[in-house]
Parts: sequence; C-alpha cells; structure tokens
Amino acid sequence: YINTYRGRNGGIELAKASADISVRQVIEDFEPSLNPADCQSCKIKGQCDLQDHLAVASEAFLQSLGETRLADMI
Repeated sequence: YINTYRGRNGGIELAKASADISVRQVIEDFEPSLNPADCQSCKIKGQCDLQDHLAVASEAFLQSLGETRLADMI
C-alpha cells in the first residue's frame, strides 16, 4: 500500500487511496506481535483468567482498527 522512491527526489507515497487502507492492516504489517502480555512464560499461567480477558479485548481492539481507515486518521 506504499510506494518508495530512492534518490535525491525520493520519498514515500500511498499506492492506493487512504480510504482503502485499514489501520489494522498497517499495524499488523509493522508490529511483530500484538499480544498484550506474554502469558506463555508466566509462572501463574494455569491459575490466571486474565489471558482470556486480554484475548477478548485484543480482538475487539483489532476489530475496531479493521473498521477504521487511514483516511479517518489523516
């Protein structure tokens, strides 16, 4: 969704309309992990209900970002 140009007059531009780019796509492309917490290495993993709540909250957050277009933010 971006074009880059090298050299003296180089730069970056959107390859398609900002209304066609979801914020979720941009975040997922640039963030290595969207997990709010590292529950895998947690010592109380088996006794903690927080992981389920974080998963629900994370999915709601991503859903909202999926409905938001870059055009809405610029």
